[in-house]
Amino acid sequence: MFLIARRRARQESAMTEFSPDQDQSPDGESPSDAVGRSVSLLRMYMGMVSEEDKVLAKRWADDASEILLFTGLFSAVVAALLVESMKQLKQQSTDVSAFYLQNIYGVLANQSNAPTGVPVIADFPQPSFAVWVNALWFLSLANSLSCALLATIVQLWARQYTEAARSKVDLHDRALLHAFFAQGAEQSRLPLLVDFIPFLLHVSFFTFFAGLFLFLLDLHPTIVRAVYSLVGFYIILYLYATLHPIFRRNNPLHSPLSPLVWSLYTGILSVVLKILKHLTTRRYFSITSWKRLHRWEEGYRRWFQDGIGKAGEDSARTLSSDIFGLALTRTLKSLGEDSGREKFFKGIPEFCNSAYLTNPKGAFKTPHGKEISKTLVGFLHRTLVSDGSLTFKDKELRIEICTQAMDAASLPITRPILERVLYHDWKELLKTVEFGLILSRVNHNHAKTDYRSKCMVAATIATVRERDNRWFELATSQLGHSRPILEYYSEHGDSVLLANCIHICWYMIKAYSENHWNIGADRGLGCLDIVSSFDCGDILPELQREFCQLWNALGVMTKDSTAPRIRPVAMRILKCIRKVYDKLHDTSRPKRRDA
Repeated sequence: MFLIARRRARQESAMTEFSPDQDQSPDGESPSDAVGRSVSLLRMYMGMVSEEDKVLAKRWADDASEILLFTGLFSAVVAALLVESMKQLKQQSTDVSAFYLQNIYGVLANQSNAPTGVPVIADFPQPSFAVWVNALWFLSLANSLSCALLATIVQLWARQYTEAARSKVDLHDRALLHAFFAQGAEQSRLPLLVDFIPFLLHVSFFTFFAGLFLFLLDLHPTIVRAVYSLVGFYIILYLYATLHPIFRRNNPLHSPLSPLVWSLYTGILSVVLKILKHLTTRRYFSITSWKRLHRWEEGYRRWFQDGIGKAGEDSARTLSSDIFGLALTRTLKSLGEDSGREKFFKGIPEFCNSAYLTNPKGAFKTPHGKEISKTLVGFLHRTLVSDGSLTFKDKELRIEICTQAMDAASLPITRPILERVLYHDWKELLKTVEFGLILSRVNHNHAKTDYRSKCMVAATIATVRERDNRWFELATSQLGHSRPILEYYSEHGDSVLLANCIHICWYMIKAYSENHWNIGADRGLGCLDIVSSFDCGDILPELQREFCQLWNALGVMTKDSTAPRIRPVAMRILKCIRKVYDKLHDTSRPKRRDA
């Protein structure tokens, strides 16, 4: 008690001797603030490593439990076979009895010539195959039991590693001891030793099958062929599981020997490439070849050091566009309700503007992007052609979401989408101006997509009969005319629809000519059947002259042998707009009355 009281007195006196200047650190910070900040950092460290330790210890314990279960069953089988195989290495008592009985029988049967001495048993010959069988099986059993012992030790190590720093109450001591033992575990290659136990178990397994082959060979060849046909089949499967992740790095399933084979593969290639790099001097090889070898050698050396998992990560990053496209498609397919699809399409602009991803828009340029685009157009169809279950505000919100998604990702308009809109179950979209406005507002950044969008917008202008402000906005963006001109056209029959027909025909000729497309490459020309279906009465004369100029130009193109790709396109356009030509040149139709 006296010692405790004296220690407390010293502490109190030391605390009273602090001056105001001593209570501050050199940079003006009090010790309590410094301690508080260090405690927060150490608490952050311990919170991070505690989760890592739980995962690591659980993995070690689970692996060890599985190894113990397998080695127990395996050792029992090997031991049972050893009991029988050991009999072939030493002489049995039944053999001795049989030898003496045989000699007694010989003496009784031929007493006149009976031997005078006692017969002696010759040395027991040990068959060489029996020696090899027992040697292999004893090695297998010893190796298996050693694996069981190591697995038990790993369980003990895992418990000791996680509890090494828990005994301390002070946070600083816990963090210090944990970092100390973590460094020791890393320097002693403890994780490598844990991963080495399955390899030893494989050695034991293959040793057992080698002995089994010799054991069965002594019995009957038919048994050997039957058993090893099945064993050979499973060995091939095992080799496939071992080697397949090396060449197909997106395969997460590999055998315990795969890391070893991967290390041999990358290590040998790294050494070979390093030798070739030193041999390829600038005098005999180009600097490009040397740089290529240097890049390959660095890559294989890094894969050798980091392991097969790092190679999979590198391959995933090089194929990030296709991988992310697959992930997005799977996510979209799992959404059963349009409300979930609305959230998905709402997140596309944020995904495309992500600074973490190298090329986020590339995910929508893959075949998966075509699937996403088809789902979006179907979502638009259900939104615009709804049965009244959606309010006007909800429709406007979905239209804005779809527009931003198509513009941010530059979603492609594929040929199946075009066909469904022009000819099949999505034809109702052509009766909505909103669909055309969405297509006209989006920057597609792709010639085919832009061409198909223009065709569908032209069909929408020709199909929608209510010419309100939105319709004029769409027609203005498509035809490039001001609204007063379009209103003037609208006052004279279907003159504006003739202007629409002329515009899309010229655009088609330009698109096929500049991009060198074949006529069978798309179905966009089919929109001319919709665009050319209008009343030709009361058409403005200037538009009639523009149509005649178009007709004559197309006729010249059909006879131009220097443009073999344009000739069939011009002939197809002439065939589609033939009815317009016939109506404009029909003398029996009523003439337009000038205003």
